[in-house]
Parts: sequence; structure tokens; C-alpha cells
Amino acid sequence: MPSVASSTHNIVAYRFTDDKGVMHDGIDDDGEYDGGRCILNSMKEDGINNALVVVSREFVDDSDADKVRKYFNDECGCKNGCHLKNKPRDIYKHILKMHELEIKEKDIFIMVTLVDYSSDKETTKRGRKRQRLRHQFSFLGKAVCRATFLLVFDIGKYALEKIVKHVNQNGITLRSNGNTGKKPSKSFTFEDIQKVSHFIANYAEEFGIPQPAAPRGRDSVPPIYLPCDTTRIFVHIVVKSLKHQFVLIHDTFDRIWLQCLPHIKIASPRDDVCTTCQKYRKAVVDAVTEGRKIGSNN
Repeated sequence: MPSVASSTHNIVAYRFTDDKGVMHDGIDDDGEYDGGRCILNSMKEDGINNALVVVSREFVDDSDADKVRKYFNDECGCKNGCHLKNKPRDIYKHILKMHELEIKEKDIFIMVTLVDYSSDKETTKRGRKRQRLRHQFSFLGKAVCRATFLLVFDIGKYALEKIVKHVNQNGITLRSNGNTGKKPSKSFTFEDIQKVSHFIANYAEEFGIPQPAAPRGRDSVPPIYLPCDTTRIFVHIVVKSLKHQFVLIHDTFDRIWLQCLPHIKIASPRDDVCTTCQKYRKAVVDAVTEGRKIGSNN
């Protein structure tokens, strides 16, 4: 049956009694974990004997199955015709196995596959000494092209190049991240926090306007307001211009300011006024008529 042959999974379970009265049974999950056992248990519960049960499943929205179909419809494009040497079912099952592996396990599996089918010749065709191993891509013991290898092992072109480079330089060993041992750009020490905090506090003491007390209902440090034309970016630029040893990126500088010195704030244009301006503004707000509003400024 063509529909069964092209299905994504064909789960098989059977039971029969031979001539000697011995019961035989067996299953094939075909990638569906524990599927065959469930069918066999149902056959035992219902007393079904001398029967073979096949459950075919087709996943319409399966992205891996779509990749396999596209591969065989468009062909691999190589002169050897790798798409003619392999079956869709074998490729799909191998892709599912790749999904089950962790990243490190998958890397080692690909490395071993590359090394097992590498060229063992020490010289090139022109007789020169070979500088690096020449790897041959393979699947199920047959040579395949790069496009087929990428599909079967569910790996991207860039990732495969990295693995090949690693094998040529280090052999079959676990790969480590390139940032291992490096200090992140946003990291900082306790001394950095102290230096940045002291600088911001000194800057606020010189250019800020301290308030007499904390806002009503808050048991905290009285706020200090910097002029409204000041920004955290501007203060950070001042730090960089002074060439301090604790110069950090703006995100880290801003984070230390907000977490360690939340009472040092930048005033809004509405609040950044003198006492006389505040008195006039209060009189305008409290005035009921237009006449009082005009007279409040005299």
C-alpha cells in the first residue's frame, strides 16, 4: 500500500501460536516510543491471537517530514544522486534520533562520523604534504554530499564548519564556548561599585540641590535633585573624560546608580525652580478667578 509505505511511522505488533502451542509476540515502535507495547497489551487484553496489527501515522504539520519531502522533491543537487541511494524513512528516523541527543552528545557523534570516514592519505594528489584532514561525509556507511549530511544530522552549515575545524585542530574532544574564561563586558567588582558610588555622591554634592527631608510617608534618605538639563549619560561621559580606572559601560554605570544611590535623582523641568518661582506657581494654582491669577504675580 503506497499510503502506508510513505507514512511517517508504522507501528507493528503481532501474536501467534506455533505448531507446538508456543505463543510468540513482538513489536516495532518505529520511532513512536512505547507505541508497540501499548498495541500488544491491547491485543492480550482482548484475546487477539494469530494476528498482525499495523498502525500508520502521518504528521501533516511535521517540519522534519516537510524537510525530507522537500529534499526528495528538489533532489540533493550532487552528481552522485544521494537522494536515490537513501530512503525517506531512514533519513527521517535518523533526524528524530538527532533530536533526542544533547548538544555535546550530538557534537561527539558527528565528530566520530567525520573521523571514521576521513582520508588517511598523508599527501595530496599533487604529492604535497596534507595540512589538514579531508573529511568524507557519510550516512549508513555510504558516502553522501554535504547537503545530505546537513539534513540527516540536523545541523547547520556554519555549525558543521565549526565542528570540522575543531576536529582538525583538537581531534575528538568536547568543544568549549569561546567566552569561557573571559570577563563579561557588563561585569564589575565590589571596588568598582564603591568608586562609582563615591563619584556620583560627590557629583551630586557639588551640583545637586539637597532636600531638607524625605517625602512624607517615606522613611528614607532625603533626595538630592540634579539640574533638569543633566542626564545619566552626561554624568557617564564626565567620568570617561576624567579617565578614571573604573570606567564601565553605560548600562553598568546606570544600574549601579539606580540600585545603590536611588535618592540621587534628576529633577524634571517642572520641579527645577527656585523658591520664588514655587511661591508664584502655588499662588496661581490656588487662585479661583482669572483676576486672582493675574494678581498673584504682582
